[in-house]
Amino acid sequence: MIGESGVAGLAGLLLAARDPVARATLGLTADSRVLLFGTECATDPELYVQLVGDNT
Repeated sequence: MIGESGVAGLAGLLLAARDPVARATLGLTADSRVLLFGTECATDPELYVQLVGDNT
């Protein structure tokens, strides 16, 4: 489970990947591997189950 703001790292990566200057600055290439950490749990467990259908 991950909460609503847990996607911030992924959002930042997606934005950087779309920007040629950011990609070059970060050294992102088609061969890059990126590890993202989501460190919060679902802040609204009932909504999470409603949206995702799983509470594990």
